[in-house]
Amino acid sequence: MDIKGGKALIETSDYEKRIKVDRYRDIDFNGSKLIIENKVFVRGDIFISPGSVFVCPGSTIKGNIHANTSVVVERGAMVYGCIESFSVENRGEIKGNIEANNFVSYMGKSEGNINAKFVLIAEHAVHIGLINAMCKKIHEQGRHLGT
Repeated sequence: MDIKGGKALIETSDYEKRIKVDRYRDIDFNGSKLIIENKVFVRGDIFISPGSVFVCPGSTIKGNIHANTSVVVERGAMVYGCIESFSVENRGEIKGNIEANNFVSYMGKSEGNINAKFVLIAEHAVHIGLINAMCKKIHEQGRHLGT
């Protein structure tokens, strides 16, 4: 655990790592859960195996994310980079290509190409770019603007 002025900057256990301050380098973690806390800026690529990445509200990632299990981008969070994971759930904003088994966007905005088996652009979500999927559903109030 890194400490500055009595405050934990990064909390790590065998299963979970919490990033609590801005970080300007790659993050590589072998565990179940990597949490980018509220309003944290990360510039660099994120690698997690075998777990998941959670990008909390107000956080920004400028780099690619590689996660074996899942990536969750919460409302108000932004990812500027490509995402590769088994499952991607978007409530925020993603600008970059997505390579996943499942991609679901709830009220989120995404821009880039999606290559997945299953894609759901739900109510009030917007995707700009190509979608290559075996099964895709665009909710009647969601929008897909193919390029």
